[in-house]
Amino acid sequence: MTPGNETVGGEGHRGRFTEFRLMKPRKFVILATQRTGSTVIALWLNNHPQVRCHSEVFYLHRYKAHDGMPHFCLDHPLRKWLYRLCVNRIGFKIPVNFVLDRLIDQFLDSLYNNPAHSAPWTDTTNWLEYHPRTGANLERAVGFKVMYTQLHQIRRLDRLIHKRNISVIHLIRENLLKIHVSSVRKRLTGQAHTSGTVKRPQVTLNVVDLVGHIERLQKRIDVYRERYKRLPYIEVTYEQFLTDLPAFKNIVLDFLGIDDVDIPMPPLKRISSGELRNEITNYGEVEEALSGTPYEKYLLPASA
Repeated sequence: MTPGNETVGGEGHRGRFTEFRLMKPRKFVILATQRTGSTVIALWLNNHPQVRCHSEVFYLHRYKAHDGMPHFCLDHPLRKWLYRLCVNRIGFKIPVNFVLDRLIDQFLDSLYNNPAHSAPWTDTTNWLEYHPRTGANLERAVGFKVMYTQLHQIRRLDRLIHKRNISVIHLIRENLLKIHVSSVRKRLTGQAHTSGTVKRPQVTLNVVDLVGHIERLQKRIDVYRERYKRLPYIEVTYEQFLTDLPAFKNIVLDFLGIDDVDIPMPPLKRISSGELRNEITNYGEVEEALSGTPYEKYLLPASA
C-alpha cells in the first residue's frame, strides 16, 4: 500500500472503522445465473495482479468465507444481532428495510476500502480461511460475483449498482440446457466446484416442463440484460472463455482498463464432460422434447 493513501480508524477487521482512504479502483460485478462458470472466471480474474475479484459475497446465510457479508455481520456483536433480526424472508419482503440497507452499505465500504478486509479465497481448499490483502497499491479493479436471484432478493444491492454506476460484466452460458444439467447434478452430488476428485454421475431430467424451464431461464437473461445495459456493460460467454480465451481476455481486460498480462488458470476442474449424450440417462426423451424447438441446438456436440 502506498504510504499516505491510507487512513485507518477504529479496530480494523474485527471491529468498527471510521475511514479508510485508498486509491479508487474501478468497481465491477460479474452478473450471472448459477452454473454458468462464474466461479472459475472470478478466480481467473483474481489472479491478475491489478484485480481483486470476490465470489458470491451476498449469498446470505450460505456463504461462509471471510470476505462475505455473512461473516462481516456475524463477526461483530451489534451487526450480528441486526443481521439475525432483519436478514430473513420477512425482512426481504419489507419494501424499505433500513437496517438491511445500512448493513449492505457498511459491508461494501469494508470490502472496497478496509485494508484488513479479507482478500478473496483462491481455491476450494482454502475458502474458509482469512486471506490478508497483498498488493493493494496495485489494484485497479475491484469486484464480486452476484447472481440474478440475489439481486431479486436484495433490492438495495440492485439500486446501489445503478446509483454508483458500477461496471457490469454479464456472463452468459449460451447452452441453457447445460445450465440445467449442471444444476440437477449439483443437487444430486452436493459438489458445486472442486480442485480434487470430480463427481460426474449421469442425471435424469424431467422432460415435462423442460422447454418451459429453458424459456424461463432465457427470459431472466433478457430481463437483466435490459436492466443493466445502460450502465458500463459488456456481455461475454462461458463458451468463449473455454474455446477462445485470448479474445475473451482482451474484451474483459480492456473493459476493466487493466494491463494485458498472463493470467494463470485457477486449479478448479471441469465437472461437465462436455457431451450431453453421456451425461443424461434419458437423452432420447430430452431429444424428443426439444425437437422442433429453438432449443434443440443445445444437443449439438459443439456446444460447450
